[in-house]
Amino acid sequence: MGIEGLWRFLRKNGHEAVISPQIPGISSSSTTADLTSLPVPTIRVDVLATFYSCIRRIYTTHPLHVAHEALEQQILTSGIAQNSVLYLDGPSPDEKRKTFESREQRRGHNLKRAQESVAYLAESVKERRRVRKRQFVKLNKHIRAAFYWSLDSRKAFAQYMQSVGWSIVECSSEADIAIAHACQPDDIVVSTDSDMLAYDTIRTIWRPISRGKFLIYDLASVLQCLGFSRVHLTALCVVSKNDYNCNLARMGVLTNYRIIKSLKESGKVVIS
Repeated sequence: MGIEGLWRFLRKNGHEAVISPQIPGISSSSTTADLTSLPVPTIRVDVLATFYSCIRRIYTTHPLHVAHEALEQQILTSGIAQNSVLYLDGPSPDEKRKTFESREQRRGHNLKRAQESVAYLAESVKERRRVRKRQFVKLNKHIRAAFYWSLDSRKAFAQYMQSVGWSIVECSSEADIAIAHACQPDDIVVSTDSDMLAYDTIRTIWRPISRGKFLIYDLASVLQCLGFSRVHLTALCVVSKNDYNCNLARMGVLTNYRIIKSLKESGKVVIS
């Protein structure tokens, strides 16, 4: 989820992200001379955040070994080259325990509903009642909502990708923390997770949208649009609703932004 409503807030506040159909990188046809003469940023990809919908679809419809290959192909099709570094989330940290438990509760509820739908369909077939399309739609909805990409499946995917030449980082907890720790000034982070905006080491985020295109968020432009320092943006991310805390009741990103902005402009808070 990231920071709830942050992408929408940036757009409504006047920040226009640039649309690009291609991530800069090293093509498979590049020669050794090309690689030494061209400065190429490291592409750091949060796999689960970027490809969650694809992962859910692929791993619920294919056997494990087929799913790994299908996900690799999806990554390549999106324009991410093999010289990129892929990050896989590890176990959820204690700081996100409430979020994890809430998600597990929702998954359990939807799994129970899916089992009920299967039982109903089986009974309908047994009694030769008409089976309607909406019953399959309902079952598919519950299966999708109950999906969880298990740690074992992630580890198996990592082993497969390493065997075919990809660079994989299996994180001890959250991928965004590992990415922020390793990120250099010219690196590009690929993710749909707005948590990435909270880290001061991250300067460029490519957010995937439809049809293989990306929205480019240059943090210098974001800060200029908001009239914020880097520390102010981090503070906004921390106090707004996110996966680590639920925030104060009825305090959204816009309200928090206005409070931080007014404190800064009134001179009550000085952050350098």
